[in-house]
Amino acid sequence: MSGAGRRRRLPRIEHRVIAAKCRSTPGRWVLAGEFRTLPRSTIRNIALGVIEAYEPPGAYEGQARLTEFTYNLYVRFTDTS
Repeated sequence: MSGAGRRRRLPRIEHRVIAAKCRSTPGRWVLAGEFRTLPRSTIRNIALGVIEAYEPPGAYEGQARLTEFTYNLYVRFTDTS
């Protein structure tokens, strides 16, 4: 069987790397990765600081943007205190 019907595997998101990029450019959206479905729980977990890299709670925001076939997840650092 050729791989014609197979979907390509999306790369894992390196949350610590993304969080560090966001901290170095506060307020700017950073592309974190691609999802096949709307990443609601990931966006919520980023905002709540459930994912350790995005602590403290409320310091980061996540946003999904629809592309032709996937959702791109963007993250930004908003805590400037």
